[in-house]
Formats: sequence, C-alpha cells, structure tokens
Amino acid sequence: MAENRHNTDIGRHGKTFMDAKRHWKSYFTDIPARQWPDLIRRADSLFEPAGGGNANPHPCGETWGISGGTDRAYRVLCALMSDLCKTRGTDSSAAHFPPHTARTGKTEPPWIIGIAGSVAVGKSTAARILRSLLGSLPGRPKVRLIATDGFLLPNKELIAADMMQKKGFPQSYRPHALTDFLAAAKSGADDLQVPLYDHAVYDIVPNRRIKVGKADILIIEGINVLQTQPFSANPAHLAQDGAKSADPADYLDFSLYLDAAEDDLCRWYLQRVFKLREMARTDENSFFRRYLRMSEKETREYALDVWNRINLPNLRRYIAPTRARATAVLCKDSDHRVRELFLRKSGPQIRPGKQEGKSAPAA
Repeated sequence: MAENRHNTDIGRHGKTFMDAKRHWKSYFTDIPARQWPDLIRRADSLFEPAGGGNANPHPCGETWGISGGTDRAYRVLCALMSDLCKTRGTDSSAAHFPPHTARTGKTEPPWIIGIAGSVAVGKSTAARILRSLLGSLPGRPKVRLIATDGFLLPNKELIAADMMQKKGFPQSYRPHALTDFLAAAKSGADDLQVPLYDHAVYDIVPNRRIKVGKADILIIEGINVLQTQPFSANPAHLAQDGAKSADPADYLDFSLYLDAAEDDLCRWYLQRVFKLREMARTDENSFFRRYLRMSEKETREYALDVWNRINLPNLRRYIAPTRARATAVLCKDSDHRVRELFLRKSGPQIRPGKQEGKSAPAA
C-alpha cells in the first residue's frame, strides 16, 4: 500500500517535472556547436601561454578522465564568463578578467560561480576543471572551491528528526547557512570556514572545518546552489528596497546547471556506489562497508531503490526546477560529452564572429 502511495506521489510530481522540462528552454538561447571554435579561441586568449592556450587546458597537469568534447565546453564557458564581466561594466580583456585583488591593489569581493545539478551529474568534476582553468588566468587569481555538502545537518540530527530518508532534500540542510556564507563572502570576509563533509563516511566530520581564506574567485557546487532558501534575519540579506533576499543565486555572478537524461544519471549514480563500495575495502570507517556484505546484485538493487525513493524525487521536485535560474546550462550525453550549451537570454551577448557568411546572432 505504501508503495502505491509512493508511485502516485512520484506520478504527480513527475507531471510537474515534465511540464518544467518542456518550458525551461524558453529562458535560454542555444549556442550552436559551430560557434564553439571561435569561443574557444577567445577563451584561449584569456590565458597565459603556460595555461589554457595549449592543447592541455589544465595548467596543474591534473587528469580528469573526461572526453575532449566536455573539455572544450568548459573553455567556452570561460569566454562566456568574460562576456558577462563586460556586460557588468568590467573590462573583460585578458588582464582584467575577472577583477581580482592582485590587479587593483585593494580588497575586492570575490567573483562567485555556482554549479548546480543532480546527484552524480559531475558537478565536482566541472568545479575542478573551472578552478584549474580560471586559476591560470593572468595574475594567477586565487580560486577557492567548496561544496554545499558541508551545510548538511549531521547524520545524528537527521536521524533524531527522522529525516535520513530525506538527506539531500532542502530540509536536510542547516537553515540559512549557505546564504549566510555567501553574504559573508561578498562582504569581503577573510575568515570563512565550512564544516568538512566526508563522502566515504557519509557525514559531517565533527570538529573539522575547511578554511576558505581570501579568494578572487569562489566556486561553490551542490544540488541546492540555485534553490530558494528560507528567509534569514541576517541584515546582510536585506536588499536596497528593504525586501529580504535570502536565495544563494542572489550572490552568484555566474551560475551553471549540468543537465542529463534521468537514465544516465541513474547509471552514473550506480557506478559511483560501486566505486565507493570498492574503496570501502581499505577504509574501516567508510559508510559503504555495509555494501561489502551484499552481493553485487543485492548492492545494485539496494542502490537502485535509494535512487528511486530519494534521489529521483529530489531531482524532480527540487533540483531540476532550478535549471531556469542558471546563467548557462550544459546538457550532457551518456558518455559525459556535452551535447548542447544554452545561455540565459538576459546573460552576456555572444559575438563569436561570422559564420557561414553571416554575423552570428547575439544571445
């Protein structure tokens, strides 16, 4: 009986999800793949020769294990961000994108980039790529990266509130914590700290915090980056007109939503579970050691049940509807290659040059 209620609930929210899926593209302009080479050349011009101007756009030498198509897409994003900087009245030349303290000699608020999307879509990988690319800009701006997992309630509090089955849902995060953090970052605070979340332990690590420090660019990734948050009493959240503004998106200079088909997301999630299960063999504290008592078939069935009961409803009700709030949307294929790139119509103007004898339309 409970299963029937669950299916009915998913069906109702699924209809809303499909309606949102049909309409979100009306807020965006498609950037055709034929325009990417021009945008990539512009992106390359932003970097120092030792950085992204060569075949390997990762100046630190990291290997991400992703396709070349995805690599190109993130370099295009750098060009789009420079355009956004220009529309905000900032010089977007190589020496002036993004604005950072090393150039001006005075304290500047960080340029904040948000990355949102489903569980297992590749947000952490995207964040690391952008950190590497942007960190190789002239002047070597300081780029910091954090995940919103640190703002989750500890497992003991979720268990006490009977919310472990809702972990990742909006109510499982500490109220106002994310907006308070972003407000402090925008105010120029240099003593920012975030609780440490350990994916292997599947919990907040007690008495451990990540020191963010001063940043020229702050990248924050998580499923709730673009979600509406509860109103906060923090005066920093008051807009100029006196109205309360407590959404993380209010503090973002650029936001990216990673999109993919539900079947692919489910498959990637299962792959991640099996990877964490294997890693648990050498980690006695891993939350995923319990999977070692199961056969591979049982592990797959259990993980699939978790996806269908928790992650999929969360995606449809709370994560996917935030897609329309992003500055840009990357749509990924089953092999993680980027199939389509969309830019919000109110975002930067795209002038990649002439294509097929005509000037490319502005977004």
